[in-house]
Amino acid sequence: MNNEKEHDLTKKMLKTLNEAKNAKTVSGLIKENDNDTIDISGSELSDIQANFSKIVPGRGRITSLKVYPAAQNVIMTGEIADLNGLQFQYTLEGTEALFTSVTNLQLTDNNLKVLQKLKVYYDDWAIEWDEKLQKEYKQRV
Repeated sequence: MNNEKEHDLTKKMLKTLNEAKNAKTVSGLIKENDNDTIDISGSELSDIQANFSKIVPGRGRITSLKVYPAAQNVIMTGEIADLNGLQFQYTLEGTEALFTSVTNLQLTDNNLKVLQKLKVYYDDWAIEWDEKLQKEYKQRV
């Protein structure tokens, strides 16, 4: 991948993370936006958060989970407080689409283990959401 594409992907990731931070909380399980976006919230998001916390240590929190049925994509953003507020984004767009943003993270053995678990969770998450898109969200396209 050339530097220009990496720069564009990084800009896109940071924009998504900032939008998620500025989003208002929505009550209810799922909110469909006018632009064919489904925001996952409520008990479904709480269940995903609980599973995430079991796998990835470090006071991690999911800040946004959006499904784009027409684009066959899902984007989940979050942060891990114990890793200097590391922000992450999972997406089904592309392969190995786990992005992170953090300043001055010391690469200790413990921090590397947390990063590795973040990747392990992504691998399972991508398989699960790819299947959900095909089964649960296919009819919404």
